[in-house]
Amino acid sequence: MIRACGQDEQVPRVVSADLQWDRDLIEAAITFSGYALEWIPHSSQCLFPDLVVKAFQNCVHMQGLEENVAPSLWTNMDVVAAWYEAGGLFHSRFPDSMKDNAECGLLLAKGLLDSFDDYESDNSMFREATSVALRSNKVFMSQAVEINCFVFEEAGVTLRRDVDLALVACGGADGHHLIYYRLLGDHLLESEEYDVYNDELEFLHTVFLNAKSKVKDHDGFTKGFLLGMSDHAGCGCNLSMLANGVETSLALKTKVADYLGVAKGRQLRRLRMAVANLAKLPAPFEPDDEHFCPYCDC
Repeated sequence: MIRACGQDEQVPRVVSADLQWDRDLIEAAITFSGYALEWIPHSSQCLFPDLVVKAFQNCVHMQGLEENVAPSLWTNMDVVAAWYEAGGLFHSRFPDSMKDNAECGLLLAKGLLDSFDDYESDNSMFREATSVALRSNKVFMSQAVEINCFVFEEAGVTLRRDVDLALVACGGADGHHLIYYRLLGDHLLESEEYDVYNDELEFLHTVFLNAKSKVKDHDGFTKGFLLGMSDHAGCGCNLSMLANGVETSLALKTKVADYLGVAKGRQLRRLRMAVANLAKLPAPFEPDDEHFCPYCDC
């Protein structure tokens, strides 16, 4: 029977009841085709959740496969992670309790980005799959937006106007498309939502100034303070102790930078990207300007 299962995904449907619990037989079936999951009893799936994970990994298309999975397994994070990693998306079989699960929300954010194939797509599924409380949690949303900047649109009402969160979103690899095709997209002008457009533009301008200020602070710290520290090396003053040995110097510079709130590393890279992405913000829309074009001077 194991050999037969390794050659036909429907064999498990006709095996005797006692063999439906046989791990080797189930593994042979889902190794041949992940879609054999349809014929694996839910009780056996719950007994071997790792084989359900393996089945997901052995499927090309995930649509409809959720109907064949034991309902209780949609709270198993190994199964959920494998589902999203294989290209599956949120569905109605997820229990409501998972809407408050941050790990599940982050997996979905990544899954949505991987399946994002055009700029007309939306992330309404992220809103549907996560609770208001979770989307209003700054720590969670910062992590989600860092993974997929487009879910910034689904942030809670207060966070939607949070400058720090917007910096993370606008400084992402897809930040330019988020800004000019989504937040300031043509759909706002076509639907004559001019106030919404201008309000969004004003907020993004604030984000731009904030990013420029933080980059300027960093440049001032490195070109002013750190260079000044080098000039005082060996002079015997208190400042010279910061340049005493590579390890000591680096540790102290990092502490000073942290104390002053100077951006560095990944945060600094995102700030610089945000400045670049926001540098070409259009002028506010004037309703009486019949020839208004938000992206050029035509």
